[in-house]
Amino acid sequence: MARTRRSQLKLAIDFGGSSTKAMATTGDKSIPQRGRYANALVMSPEAIEARSEYLDDYRQQLGADLLHRCFVGVGNRYFAVGSLAVSLGATQALKRLKSQTVAAKVLAVVSILANRWSLGRSFDLELGCLLPPGEFSDRSQLQLELGEALADFDTPLGGLKVDLKAITFYPEGFGIVHLYRLQRPGTVKFGVIMAGHRNISCYALQGDRLINPATCDLGFKFWSDLILEKTSGYELGSLTDAVAEYWLTKDEDVLDPILRSTKDRDRERQQTIETIESTKVLYWQAIQDWLADKLPTDIEEVMLSGGTADVLKTDFVDYLKPRLPLRPDCGNRPGIFNDRAFKLPPLDVPAAYQSRMADVYCLHEYLMPKSSTKKGNR
Repeated sequence: MARTRRSQLKLAIDFGGSSTKAMATTGDKSIPQRGRYANALVMSPEAIEARSEYLDDYRQQLGADLLHRCFVGVGNRYFAVGSLAVSLGATQALKRLKSQTVAAKVLAVVSILANRWSLGRSFDLELGCLLPPGEFSDRSQLQLELGEALADFDTPLGGLKVDLKAITFYPEGFGIVHLYRLQRPGTVKFGVIMAGHRNISCYALQGDRLINPATCDLGFKFWSDLILEKTSGYELGSLTDAVAEYWLTKDEDVLDPILRSTKDRDRERQQTIETIESTKVLYWQAIQDWLADKLPTDIEEVMLSGGTADVLKTDFVDYLKPRLPLRPDCGNRPGIFNDRAFKLPPLDVPAAYQSRMADVYCLHEYLMPKSSTKKGNR
């Protein structure tokens, strides 16, 4: 009797503070796909522990995509993940290490893809994860936790048993760095600044050597918190989105959805703008001070990445220009690049996330195929 071939899933995940981003493919050619690059996923980053009986109703919603009703259970511990976690009262736990929620998020993404692609209840997984440099040292413990959790876990559709065939960990930014090195092979030593929602990380690379990695909690949320301290009644998530859009466009109307006043909206809008402007000075000064202390010196070029780097691009460029040599191959200007410089194929994600997928896309496309088939190769 012929042996049934197990499905295989190749999955890369970026555990960002503002969203969990994933790229995946399957080795089973019988599974229909809308195109090679349609295999992208973005979900809310929240995760919250919940009692299993509170989650039973979400097992019965037949036909509903797991993206909006996802929970996972390992042993007697259950976690709602993504938009379900939000509906149950979770908020972005940005003080908590990303590594503390990695297992739940990996199981959630795996279960969503298993459902969408009909992978069955048992299949093989090759996994790649991006972690902040400050949490990279946790990877050995994470590998153990993930292997044990994937082997037998519960979902809204029932139990899954996934065999973790290979796992790789890289610092955030390494996916983009790899593509950068392919396109700029002549650069000997360059710096990387990853500025996201939760944190900012930086390091230098010389050959394959990682130099002085550092992470701080000066992501975009730090600015939002400064604004919240000087105002009242605003909600962190909507405020963050509005401030980012305002700073990029300088369109005052984008602040209207967060205004609370029904009578004197013009005054509230102006006060909010003044608060945004004044707190931005404090925020950027904090970033400058941190970079002055942590960004390695004697670098030839810098790669900027992350949503906060997009919003504060002018500030980062102005800070870096006098600290970098002029590059003849850059028009006799300093070599400062961002992830938008490397064109990705259109991905099946909201437009606002297209450029933010660069790191996890490059991990999936360029780094994971190079990985060993053994577990824990990096």
